[in-house]
Parts: sequence; structure tokens; C-alpha cells
Amino acid sequence: MTFSFGRVATGQARHRDRFDLILESEVSNGSSQGLSRVRAYVDPFMSPIRKNPARVFIHESPRVTEAQELFLKGAETYALWQGDADRAWQHWTQRYINYFGPRTRSVGNSFFPTVVDRPATTDPLRDAA
Repeated sequence: MTFSFGRVATGQARHRDRFDLILESEVSNGSSQGLSRVRAYVDPFMSPIRKNPARVFIHESPRVTEAQELFLKGAETYALWQGDADRAWQHWTQRYINYFGPRTRSVGNSFFPTVVDRPATTDPLRDAA
């Protein structure tokens, strides 16, 4: 799950100062393990970019209560908003580049379930035959 914040860089209308907070859930043996890693990218726009890369902070196996609460609140919000097309984020590059595509394999205990994680509905007519 990614929380991404940005603002127009001072004096640079085409560029953004960025902050991204990424909460990850490792999938092991086909099952989600819950919050397993936190990454933060602090990226105030500074030119030249090559000499001023984003600062990256990584915390493996976070046990901080606030991180766990944020992860669970994000999963809860996902469940509430999942079917709301107006809340679906789309980036213009998705029209040209499909980086990940839809999930094709089920993930047990997923905090962010998709259609492949839900059991198929049964057909009572077929099951009776």
C-alpha cells in the first residue's frame, strides 16, 4: 500500500517535491504475512536529479504500533472503497505501459483481496445434478 504526497516544486511548475510511504505485506507460501516492511522515499525536487536522488528509508519487520494501525486502516479503507470507480487511481502511463496487470493467483489471508481471492459462487442447479 502506498501513501503518496506531492506538491509543485518552488519555482518549478513542471516538477514535484514528493514523499511516498510504502507499507508492504510479504507473501510467503501463497499467504499474506501482514505488515512486513516500511519504506519511505523523501524526494524534494533538486536539479540536477542525478546528483540529488531521493532519500530512501527502509524498516524491515516493523513492530511500531502506529505502523500496524496505519496498515490495518489502509486495508479497511481499501475494502470500503474497492468497488467505487471514482476512487480508483489511474496514472496516464497505464494507457501505454501495463507494469503489473491484474493479480492472477490467489493470496491467502490477503489484506487487499481481488476477484481471484474470492471463492467462486456455486451453481445450485449444477451442484444438484
